[in-house]
Amino acid sequence: MANANDIMMPEIVNINGRCYRVLEENFKFDGELVKADGIQPDFFDDDNQDEDESIEETPNGYKLSLRVPEKCFGMIIGKKGSNMKQLQQDTGTKIKLPSSRNSDASNDLTCITGSSKKGVISAKVRIELLVDSCRSKALPTHFVMVPLLSKQVISSYIQFKDMVLQDFSQCKGIEESIMQEPQRLHITIVVLRLFDKIEEDKAKRIFDDCSDVVSKRLKSIKQAKVDIKGLEIMGDDPSAAKVLYAEIHDTILQELGEDIVDRFVASGLTGKEGPRLKLHATLMNSRYRTSTPGGTEPFDARNILQDMNHFNFGSTNLSNIQLCKMQKNNDGQYIVVSSLPLS
Repeated sequence: MANANDIMMPEIVNINGRCYRVLEENFKFDGELVKADGIQPDFFDDDNQDEDESIEETPNGYKLSLRVPEKCFGMIIGKKGSNMKQLQQDTGTKIKLPSSRNSDASNDLTCITGSSKKGVISAKVRIELLVDSCRSKALPTHFVMVPLLSKQVISSYIQFKDMVLQDFSQCKGIEESIMQEPQRLHITIVVLRLFDKIEEDKAKRIFDDCSDVVSKRLKSIKQAKVDIKGLEIMGDDPSAAKVLYAEIHDTILQELGEDIVDRFVASGLTGKEGPRLKLHATLMNSRYRTSTPGGTEPFDARNILQDMNHFNFGSTNLSNIQLCKMQKNNDGQYIVVSSLPLS
């Protein structure tokens, strides 16, 4: 049951740019799905959900079509169709998923029909929440980043790497494989979880359309520039760190990054919305570890933070911001999908 805080301050989820309140006592459906009366438009959302432009009135009621990634079909259907059956029963609708063998992109929409407009909208919201849940559990596939490839930064990083491996290799979990490769140093802006080519194309369009906010944020300066100084970890326990990063200091890049993050969060391509953007350059990551493939054994960063906390990697001009795949090319760099100049 929900307590008073759950009712007065429920979780807010963002789905395709719209805000919904989640009432926890109804947020269960075979371990995943949300009951229809547990999702309501947020009081502060100006959109009227009953005026969804995608709904068509038919002789038998209402019809709505939406695109659902094929990788989410299993979660929507459930074991032996249990999720789908409950969803249709609770909302009074019929839901038809496209054939997974359908090669016609024009016919790859999920169709929701019902006699009640409210029921059709409720089914749509619950499907979108399932897709959001599925995306949040998926591995990242793409990300927006700013490369840090100046000679000064790379030289400083190699010095940092050598010092860590020389002075702290006896600390638990520290080995060369968890160190970032110099040619892949970057500032992370936002991480994406894309399910198929259609979503990849959508992400590229959103990124390319960010050229207006780039121009807006950079109009008062000739060249974007950042200072890279100081170390921090993701999480609260430095004795069991998974990511250690260099702190990035620049107001303009922070504001630009937040603008870009907002656009991708509204698109629904990021998974669960995270905290406010923290500009950082990953230096050590337990996911890179090769001694235990597939594992994420943490490392002890206490001595590094104590002795090297104020390590200065220098200042550098930024040439561009990129949308990249989380895959490497033959040169060991990330595969660039699109790029926008920062000068």
